[in-house]
Amino acid sequence: MIDAVHRYGSCLEKSVSAHPDCKKRLKLERVGIMNATNLYLALGCAEAGVFNKGRDVSACIGLTPIQYSSGGIIKLGSIGKYTKNSLLRSLLICGVMATIRHIVKREAKNQKEVCLKALVDRRGKNVQLSL
Repeated sequence: MIDAVHRYGSCLEKSVSAHPDCKKRLKLERVGIMNATNLYLALGCAEAGVFNKGRDVSACIGLTPIQYSSGGIIKLGSIGKYTKNSLLRSLLICGVMATIRHIVKREAKNQKEVCLKALVDRRGKNVQLSL
């Protein structure tokens, strides 16, 4: 069983090294091989200009609140659980929750971690953290 996991991991590493777009996604903060591969599969090889903002990318993945709009009145709901790519969404959320767990337990190392720790103290861990 463990041998199969190592083979799967080495195959993922080879596939990431073969695609320059996957390498770019690995440079994102806190994104590992599994998330880089899934982001590449979900977004394709998105050329420059396909997404104007980061919010457009997160909407494509399913990480933004559901919008109920009518007559110019915009109401934001919760983050939709039923998206077309639920595996990627759950992997990214698990990664964020692991990061939050570690930051809360130890001293903050940089300004970003100080802000995130203050936000978690103010709002809690399991609420939507919009920065």
